[in-house]
Amino acid sequence: MQPMSPTASLCWRQTAGCRGRPRPLRWPSMRSACPSPSTLFSAGCWRFGRGHFAVEPFLSGDFTKYSSNSGYVTDEIIRYTPHAFSHFTFEYSRGREIVVDVQGVGDMLTDPQVHTRSGEGFGRGNMGLRGMALFFASHECNPICKRLGLHPFARHAASSAATVPAATAAGEEVGPLALIVAPPARPIATAVESSERLHAPIHFALALLHARSVRSGDESLGPGVFATPARGLYHLAASAALGHLPATTALACLHSQVRPRKGVLAALADSLQRPLGKDETLATRYTLQAAEAGGARA
Repeated sequence: MQPMSPTASLCWRQTAGCRGRPRPLRWPSMRSACPSPSTLFSAGCWRFGRGHFAVEPFLSGDFTKYSSNSGYVTDEIIRYTPHAFSHFTFEYSRGREIVVDVQGVGDMLTDPQVHTRSGEGFGRGNMGLRGMALFFASHECNPICKRLGLHPFARHAASSAATVPAATAAGEEVGPLALIVAPPARPIATAVESSERLHAPIHFALALLHARSVRSGDESLGPGVFATPARGLYHLAASAALGHLPATTALACLHSQVRPRKGVLAALADSLQRPLGKDETLATRYTLQAAEAGGARA
């Protein structure tokens, strides 16, 4: 088990200190070194030769796995807090980290995994942006998320109707093709809160995951998340609407029928029942949006 970062620990203390919240989660204490084998169970770690063995107090009771590091979330509504905690760590760290793989007995949770935006640190279980994207692909905000003021992740609806306005606020469910058929006249990022913009690279990562699955013929991205070209294009457009430059340039290329830099994204346009055709108006709009975003960064 990798120890949680100071950011994650601080996130927890912040969550636990909120007034009117449910009972706080608890994590078993663990130390990184032990003076001798005789203190194995009290100190938490035993060094033997070149190896280190980490231990923690025995958890007695029914063990529940609320989530995994690859997008799984339990179907049963046992506790809202574990999933809200994961969402909270993402926003509190400004999208740099997220704590997942939450499991344990009652209020005592153990063996978490941390995904980082850079993909570095916290062992082999750190799946980077891919892991973050898989969490949000299956996470549905609950009452605790709302009470903490967390921003819902924009989700596609089952319908692919293109009549829903494209300028959607994060968290609203819209048709998968809505943003593609009628993109906003100007980047939504000019009007959204900064916390919502943290979702832009997550949407882009999901678009790439859908594209790779569509190209390879896989039916799903992870537990309960089906892969379709329409949903991939939705996430690509949602990312562009939040001002993400790679997504904006990719859409400009796709509408110009030019292979984007991330060539796998072409699978999304080509695999639709009615392939995405050339549209100079949309291509120009996305090109101008990309130019404005690039200029603003410069």
